[in-house]
Amino acid sequence: VSNEATVKVKKKQPPPPPDEPEIGKVRVSKSKVTLRIWDYGKEDGDIITVIFNGKTLVSHLTITNAGWSTTIELLPGKNWLQIIAENEGTEPPNTAAISISDVVSGEKELKYELNMNASGHVTIEF
Repeated sequence: VSNEATVKVKKKQPPPPPDEPEIGKVRVSKSKVTLRIWDYGKEDGDIITVIFNGKTLVSHLTITNAGWSTTIELLPGKNWLQIIAENEGTEPPNTAAISISDVVSGEKELKYELNMNASGHVTIEF
């Protein structure tokens, strides 16, 4: 009889992505990446909410041409970043761009146009 116990450690996995269009898919080389979001059109008051793996990173962000940046820690496997257009600014549609650092496959910059209350997500695989 052995006194050793076997412990199974369940790896934390991201929740499933939202049921909406995938607007991009990238693979990155590092678990910690920098995310930058900006208005690639005329700076006209576009507002977005950004959700990462089901948790709000920032809500009601007015995006500018200069942009907003943050660092995110990825889980192994597929992670997702959801962008929700809160409005369309003064000149529709909402024109946001996203860049993700350390991309090894896929687009390093993703640009999208969303109508008000529309959303899409980017899959980030590590």
